[in-house]
Amino acid sequence: MLYDPYARAIQEDPFPSYHEFLEHEPCAYNPTMDFYALFRFEDVWEATLDWKTYSSSLGPALENRGQIPGELFSIIGMDPPRHTRLRNIVSRGFTPKRIAALEAEVRSLAAGQISTENLGLLGESRAYVLELLADRRKHPREDLISAIADAEVEEPDGEARRLSDDEVAGFATLLAGAGAETTAKLIGNLVVYLSRHPNQRRFVLEDAAARLPDAIEEVLRYDAPSQFQGRVATRDVRAHGVAIPEGARVALVTGAACRDPREFPEPDRLDVPRKPARSLYFGYGQHVCVGKSLARLEARVALEEVARRWPEWRVDEAGLTRTYQAHVRGFQNVPLLA
Repeated sequence: MLYDPYARAIQEDPFPSYHEFLEHEPCAYNPTMDFYALFRFEDVWEATLDWKTYSSSLGPALENRGQIPGELFSIIGMDPPRHTRLRNIVSRGFTPKRIAALEAEVRSLAAGQISTENLGLLGESRAYVLELLADRRKHPREDLISAIADAEVEEPDGEARRLSDDEVAGFATLLAGAGAETTAKLIGNLVVYLSRHPNQRRFVLEDAAARLPDAIEEVLRYDAPSQFQGRVATRDVRAHGVAIPEGARVALVTGAACRDPREFPEPDRLDVPRKPARSLYFGYGQHVCVGKSLARLEARVALEEVARRWPEWRVDEAGLTRTYQAHVRGFQNVPLLA
C-alpha cells in the first residue's frame, strides 16, 4: 500500500488508509517520492521528541532535499539551539495575558464576519509586514510585532544581536499564514462535525463555558487540520523492521496517530467529553505550536458567535467543498442553511 499525502483520495478521506497503515504497516516507504512515514501514536510522539534523530532542518516539505534552506520556513525549519533562542522571542507575543487581552477584538471580528457572511481570509504581503515593522520600532504597541521588533538573540559565540527584518517578516508570515489557515479549518470542522452530531452539540451548548473547550480538543483529535509533519533522519534508524537511512525524509503522520486505537478507545467516534492523556495535533516538544492558545481562543469565540445566532445550525452538506493541500486538511467553505 502506498501513502501519498498529495493524492486527492488521501486528502478527501485519509482514514481508511490510516487504518491499514496503523494495523499492518506502521512504518511505510513511498518509493515514488522517496520518503518514509510513521503512523502510530507512540512512534510519532517519540520521533517528535527526538529532534536529534528526526530533524526539522529541511522544513516541512517532503520534496525538499536541501535545495531550499530550511530556515526559509522560519522556525519550523530549525532545530535547537537556534530554534529555541528564536522561539523564545516569538513566545513573548503569546503570553496568557496577551492572549486573554485579545478576546474582545477576536469576538468583534467574528461577529462582523458572521454578520456579513464574508468568510474570506485576508493575506498580508511581505512589504506590508516590513512597513509595519518599521512603524512598531518607532511606535511600539502591545502586539506581536512590537514584542519581537527590538528583541535580541544570543548566538552560539555569545554575541547578542537584534533580529533582522527578514527574520521578523518570516515569523509574521509564518504565523499569519499557517496560523490563519489551520485555525480556519478547525473552526470549519467544529461547525460541520457538531452539526453531524446534534446530540453532542446539544450536550456542549447546555454548558458551553465548561464543555466547549473539550469539544475543541476532540475535534482537533478527530480530524487534525495539520495531517503530517516533515522531518529528515540524521542517522540510520529502524522502525517496525524497516531501515530508515540517514538523510531520508520522514513524514510524522499526526492525522493517523490521532486515530490510533492503542492511544484512543474507539478512535473513529467523535466523543466531545473525551479527555485524552496526551495529544499531538498541536505538535509536541520543541515544535509545539506557539499559537495554540490563540487558536483555541479564536475557535471558541467563533463557535460561541455561531451558536448565539443559530443554536441548531445546519450545514448544507451538498455545498461543502474541501481544500486540497498536503499539509492542511479541512473545508474550503461551510455553507449554513437558513
